[in-house]
Amino acid sequence: MNIPAAPDRGTVAATCRPRYGTGNPEAVANPYWEWAIRAEMDPYTARQAFKLPSSASVHRRHGARHAYRDDENGPVWTFARFGMSETDLADGRRLCIAGEHEDWYDPDFCIYNDVIIFGPDDVIAIYAYPLDVFPPTDFHSATQVAGSLFLIGSVGYVDLRRPGTTPVHALDLETMAISRIATSGPEPGWIGHHDAEYIASDNAIVVSGGRVCLGEGENQSFAPLEGHHALSLETMTWSRIG
Repeated sequence: MNIPAAPDRGTVAATCRPRYGTGNPEAVANPYWEWAIRAEMDPYTARQAFKLPSSASVHRRHGARHAYRDDENGPVWTFARFGMSETDLADGRRLCIAGEHEDWYDPDFCIYNDVIIFGPDDVIAIYAYPLDVFPPTDFHSATQVAGSLFLIGSVGYVDLRRPGTTPVHALDLETMAISRIATSGPEPGWIGHHDAEYIASDNAIVVSGGRVCLGEGENQSFAPLEGHHALSLETMTWSRIG
């Protein structure tokens, strides 16, 4: 991968924070974000190299809630992530979606809601999305069905979780637009760390394993997901199959 020269400190200071997109999608041209991908730059090293202000005091106020990622002294953007899905397409593109950096106790903790595409000829494309289109998502599954990638589940920020529901989104692989999918039936719940498989004969995605969030507010906990749950792509209806 080609690694260009590092941006100057002024550019880094102005462009190194996460942000939500302004369109569905917004194609982002951000010199720091692309350089950080190519240079495999982690936030701690970036803070030291570019003398970026500390976000520790801001982090202590917000903890694991999503408002922290919007603060002007919040986390430094990075591609060093856990819980990011990676999907290789037949046309040679590799799609990396969302994920988180570290955990809530880290000053650069951030859950992302972007799509990063590695294409032929060393091309990188970055797409950002509004919060209400595609919320910060991690430890989800990404299942390709024809021209769409179905994104199911998330661990997410504590204040954005909705226990008892299952987030489902569809990414259009041509336009890169994301749609929230309304489902019915007995949902598996707020799941993460799970497996997902497309069953062509049933035109359904089956999820299993992982963990489901229980409780509300400050009293949330996670338990193993029981059984197998199928989402029919014809009716967008959940059913438990085992």
